[in-house]
Amino acid sequence: MSERWLSRIGQNGHVRRAAWIVLAVALLVEAYFAVFVRRNDFVCHYNFGRDFLAGNPYGHLGNIYPLARAMFNGLLSLPNYYVSRAICLAAAVAGLAWSLWTWRRVAQAGRPIAPSLQFPTVLVSLIILAPLLIRDLDECGLQLLLLTMLTAGMAAVHSGRPGWAGFWLAAAASYKANPILFLPLLLWKREWKAAGWMAAWIVLLGFLPAAYLGWDTTLAGHRHFLAHSILRLRNTTDAHPSLPGTELPKHDNECLPAAIARFVETYPAGHPLYIDHPLFFQFGHLPLAQAKAVVTGAILLLGAGIAWSMRRRWNAPSRESGTSLPAEWAVACVFCALLSPLCWKQHLVLLLPCVYLLARDLLATPRGRLSRGIVVGATAVVLLGMRRGLIGEELALVCMSYNFITWAAVAATLKVLADRRVAAAVAEQPSSNRLPAQRLAKAA
Repeated sequence: MSERWLSRIGQNGHVRRAAWIVLAVALLVEAYFAVFVRRNDFVCHYNFGRDFLAGNPYGHLGNIYPLARAMFNGLLSLPNYYVSRAICLAAAVAGLAWSLWTWRRVAQAGRPIAPSLQFPTVLVSLIILAPLLIRDLDECGLQLLLLTMLTAGMAAVHSGRPGWAGFWLAAAASYKANPILFLPLLLWKREWKAAGWMAAWIVLLGFLPAAYLGWDTTLAGHRHFLAHSILRLRNTTDAHPSLPGTELPKHDNECLPAAIARFVETYPAGHPLYIDHPLFFQFGHLPLAQAKAVVTGAILLLGAGIAWSMRRRWNAPSRESGTSLPAEWAVACVFCALLSPLCWKQHLVLLLPCVYLLARDLLATPRGRLSRGIVVGATAVVLLGMRRGLIGEELALVCMSYNFITWAAVAATLKVLADRRVAAAVAEQPSSNRLPAQRLAKAA
């Protein structure tokens, strides 16, 4: 696809209207099924909220979320069940639209591209991630709400508002535990004010349920959450994460520990992770303790490498300063999902910022286009091609067992980090060396 051809698509009013009509119709159909037909994890969260309102926030065994999330679920369960689903879905769709607009604005501020390429970039991103987005919208967009909070945090950091950044990141870490990852990231980036505000807001939101539950019940809830979280992490029967007594190991789990464990463990016939299929191969055969050590070591090594590549401050005077914030924030968003013990497909809507940034550079930047195209194409094949409706349920399960989605997400994050330097180098080119679209964007 040439840049000129894509620019014409972006400028063609008929194409844009047709795309918006298709998206609107698809969204209306999805809204009907999400609100009135689907039965999924939203039911669990609705029931968790009713437990909170009854004064017993951990009444159900499957509630593995922080106490502040139970408070949020309590608000969610105040209206009628179907009204609650509709409100949540509407908030998620609005959050998705605002998140895309915000990522476009922040990325454009760092390195502008032609306005005519903005629409194709968003459209390509939505098409590639359509299976994940639809899966989450089926659950009324619970993960899109998390993406909205993380995006709000990024926008606050970008605009120099550390207090709001701390609030939104604390809200995300209270909604699900894994966004606590942003606290060490802020400290690593020497964003002291934002980190301080995040810590303060986490404490405040953590004890806000006491206004309803009382002090003793709130403290008991926090003790329950911490004790059971540690117990679940220690007592898994495999290096592959699961929830002992609640959730058996599943191939659907797309977390990074599960993807690594797949290559260091062997599962016997009858095990939930064993598949009787000629294409199901097993590799390592390490004992449990060694397998867990290898998984932990691999993750720490990857994390150390990523942390070293992100060592510069976001406001440091360097040629990458204008492009590092959105890229590094997008990577952190993905790892909030990948490092969770349980990462289902809908959780990976947090991959949207990475895919958007890759698609943006793929369409607008010739340098590095081949490697970027391979990553984007592989992600599209994994998400759109390895589906039960196309290759059959059994083969799709075998493909799922190799965690191709997980590895595609890791490849996307590494490519986004690598592209910071490419983007900065392109931005530094003399105006006479830029493509027409880049000159147009610069003038705009």
